[in-house]
Amino acid sequence: MHDDPLVSPTMRWGVRAAAFMGACLLAWPYLTHAQPWTLLDYANLAFHEAGHYILMPFVPSPFIVSLGGTLGQLFVPAAFTVYFALRREIFAAGFTFFWLGQNLVNVSVYMRDAKVMLLPLLGGGEDGEGHDWNFLFGRMGLLHESVRIGDNTRVIATLVMLAGLAVMAMWLVQNRPGGQGSPTADEEM
Repeated sequence: MHDDPLVSPTMRWGVRAAAFMGACLLAWPYLTHAQPWTLLDYANLAFHEAGHYILMPFVPSPFIVSLGGTLGQLFVPAAFTVYFALRREIFAAGFTFFWLGQNLVNVSVYMRDAKVMLLPLLGGGEDGEGHDWNFLFGRMGLLHESVRIGDNTRVIATLVMLAGLAVMAMWLVQNRPGGQGSPTADEEM
């Protein structure tokens, strides 16, 4: 990102500090509740559903189309993370990595629900119809392991979220105004 000469490095740092605090607040329900749902999840749901529809015309396999929802949901934040990392926009990469972990929390909740199917689904989902992970685990013979797999996914999700927050925090510390690593008006952040 090229610096705008009208915006000081201190102001840019402050905006990132506010984004970090917002991410910490957003993380709280995902770290403390079994089935969190926030405003961000509506966007994630759109990416999930788009994943199904993007694959439908190209892949005739119901298994892959079902998996496409989760793939779509995880692809978007993962792609942004790679994009920002390649551009060496470390703070942004940390934020989108946090977002990836937040999406993984949702996936873990969906996985845990595969056997009991109590979550409300967009398409109804009666008798397993439309429940991606019921179908996927059923086809793989892993339906009886859905809770364990979901729990393990939740651990990974939490670690990814915390790693994203840590990257953001480290960037803020290393680039604090007046600190050794603080950017000048002519440097990229």
